[in-house]
Amino acid sequence: MSKLLKRDKIIILLLLGVLLIVIVIPTNKSSQKSNAESQLNELETKLTETLSKSTLAGKCKVIITMKNDKEGSLDVVNDDSVLAAKIMGVLVLCENADDMNVVAKITDTVSALLGVPVNRIKVLKMEV
Repeated sequence: MSKLLKRDKIIILLLLGVLLIVIVIPTNKSSQKSNAESQLNELETKLTETLSKSTLAGKCKVIITMKNDKEGSLDVVNDDSVLAAKIMGVLVLCENADDMNVVAKITDTVSALLGVPVNRIKVLKMEV
């Protein structure tokens, strides 16, 4: 009877170990997702600040959408060429977007900075 109890305890400990491993695995994926999201937010913030400092654009807000390679997750991007391939589109809202010259210059600037084709960039007038 004593051997049976020891055996049961070992089996229970092994099952608890497997359960613990299964619980930890999704946590790593969520931390990768949060790293990628924070990287994306940082990029949006830097681009917003840069464009807002321009005398042409006025006040700006930038929104970048990325491709999801896996189910609902963003990958951390460490290479600029990979970044451009993962960007689906860029939306720039700015005060002076009613002037087509400003729109063209902002589009060219965003394209040059991110390596994204101009057909993936849209500049709209921001309501103030």
